[in-house]
Amino acid sequence: MTLFVNAVRVMERLVDLRIAFSCQSGSYELDSWRALWKCLINRRRLRRLEIKVIPTEVFAGIDHLDFLHDLKVTVFHFGHDEYNKLATFISRNVKLKVLDIKCIPPHNTTIWDLIDSSLFPDLKSLILESQSHHGLLDHGPSPLMFFDFMRLHQTLETFQTRKIHLPIVQSDPGSLPSLAVLYNNVSSDAVIAMLSNTTNHPRPLKELVASPVDIDFSNH
Repeated sequence: MTLFVNAVRVMERLVDLRIAFSCQSGSYELDSWRALWKCLINRRRLRRLEIKVIPTEVFAGIDHLDFLHDLKVTVFHFGHDEYNKLATFISRNVKLKVLDIKCIPPHNTTIWDLIDSSLFPDLKSLILESQSHHGLLDHGPSPLMFFDFMRLHQTLETFQTRKIHLPIVQSDPGSLPSLAVLYNNVSSDAVIAMLSNTTNHPRPLKELVASPVDIDFSNH
């Protein structure tokens, strides 16, 4: 890990960084991970960060990188402290255009807590997949939280959620006007509600997948 950090230190033009890391608990070189997060603060050309790590203790020293446009995180078996740190990290990256998260949230939490009331003015793609405990569905956002998310993210083009319950919420007329891809494999009624309150202007929707009822449309 130390060699990897040293390599990143000399990459002043770094634009895209992808990290896949797995080890036994207790051997994850936490100091090296702290050094990496500190180093990335000065890599202001960095636009895309992909992290796939085990264990999640490596997030202990993570800091905000407010210049990122694309963030993908795949992690499992979160503790509450690391989960809260990751949520804070995500919320501070306000320039995100693409956010893709796959994780097992801590007990009695939802993957939606990672974005909560965060505002990403230029967000175009949100992909969330929750690997819940014991095969249970992620209970997802509250109706108010979900309504506010749709109201505040009018630039969204892709919205995909897997194994996450969505509440049935009537959106404002004309909300999500740029939505082209809508996917949810749990809450078909919520998907229908999202699409039901529209203006006379047609949506640019190209892909729609809603389950458990058998609805799967595409228009390429």
